Amino acid sequence: MIKNNSRNLCIRLAILFLFSVYIRTIHTTTTHESSGTRYVFHHPITIDKAVFAAYKNREDLKAFEYTILASKYEQKAALGGALPQLSVIANANRFGGPELLTTAGLEPESAVADPDFSNFPRSVTLEFSQLIFSLDGPIDQYKIAKMETKVLKSRREQLLNRIILSTEQTFYDLQRELLRKKLVAALENSSELTFDQDTGRNEVGFFNKSQWFQAKSEYYDNLDDVSNYPHDIQISLGRLEREADVDIDPAKISLLIPDVTKIKLKPLEYYYQKALAYRPELTEKDHRIKQAKYSEGFYKKQYIPELRVFANATKGKLPCDNRLSNLDLRPTGSELSLRDLLPINRSPLVWQAGVVATWKFDGLGSAHRGVAYEKHVLEFELQKKDLELEIVKDVKVIYYQLTNRLGELKATEIAYEQSLVELDRRKEQRIVGQAADYEVAQAELFSRNKEFALINLKITINKLYANLLFLCGYPPEISNNSLKVKYEQ
Repeated sequence: MIKNNSRNLCIRLAILFLFSVYIRTIHTTTTHESSGTRYVFHHPITIDKAVFAAYKNREDLKAFEYTILASKYEQKAALGGALPQLSVIANANRFGGPELLTTAGLEPESAVADPDFSNFPRSVTLEFSQLIFSLDGPIDQYKIAKMETKVLKSRREQLLNRIILSTEQTFYDLQRELLRKKLVAALENSSELTFDQDTGRNEVGFFNKSQWFQAKSEYYDNLDDVSNYPHDIQISLGRLEREADVDIDPAKISLLIPDVTKIKLKPLEYYYQKALAYRPELTEKDHRIKQAKYSEGFYKKQYIPELRVFANATKGKLPCDNRLSNLDLRPTGSELSLRDLLPINRSPLVWQAGVVATWKFDGLGSAHRGVAYEKHVLEFELQKKDLELEIVKDVKVIYYQLTNRLGELKATEIAYEQSLVELDRRKEQRIVGQAADYEVAQAELFSRNKEFALINLKITINKLYANLLFLCGYPPEISNNSLKVKYEQ
């Protein structure tokens, strides 16, 4: 007795230990999924890191993973109809009423309830069926569900592409604002010195009233630009934080602009081909067309009969009614009644097997649905053609915009170099007394404007090229630095 108790205690402790390990595993996994997968920036923050943070942190992208996983299980569920179908039925019952007993050929007895449940007739039935032929069966349903999974994967790729593009664009916008700092400082310095000079001229009567108000207007406009600069940074910063779904320290943003001289454009037709081959929106339309065709065939096959084999077997504690009189199983020495039951070990195994052919007619409902999906096929085909034309036009516009901006690069660089020469000349003039401080400040502001124009042009070129890659669906041949090549393949 003591030995049995010790063994039971050991079993209980073992079960408790396994349960605690299981709970800890669930908690660890949940914690990892909820917080361990988030990406945190490290200095410096480059554009690739920003895009990767968005890839790791965006909840809408994570949600798509579960949507696709659920669709895959829908595929498996669709195949369930092609597998053997089994069911087990346990039954316990009793009869009552003199009329029912007389009709059954048994001795009428009192209908008083028997408190002993073991006297009730009981049985267990095992049923089996297997589909052997159906043109509109699980295979077609599986194909439809599989196409739905592919559609969802295409939609996830579309979302990922949009995340990549929007993160890159907002990163460049923030980078441009941060690189405007020197221009803003030069604007503030030049405005103060120039306004002091204008104030003195006005005091000695060199300005008329209109000129003085114009000078004040320009001065306060410049001060507004200077005071709004920190707000402009916060606006660009907030947009990038929203895209990457992470807090960002602007001081850690890399200010290195990708070298635009490495952008070597290919002929326009090349980008047409890549866009038509890699855009996930077009891939989704292809999957929609196939899915609609499968659905069309599924409903048009509804009126073809299906064949199914079946078998069932019953074993139990059964009543000894007159139908068992020829089995030599009846109790002896008394008349039969409802309370006379055959033991399970003496009751016969009752079985049945056969083939069932089923033909269904639903008032032409399936036929109409088949025609509806036939029209959907035409709808998706036309939508795909329209989308192809739209993509080609978008690629063409971005391509020529990028070509024009690349053509402006050389002239903008020369203009900046010329401004530096002019700034040096003004500084030399100030040394010999031929130029005032405000004139040097104006020359410096002019140079900073030309410098920022070059910076802005380079950022615009990078943004246009990123947009071109997006419109082409990020083909691996020309987007070797893209997120999809690094982390998706």
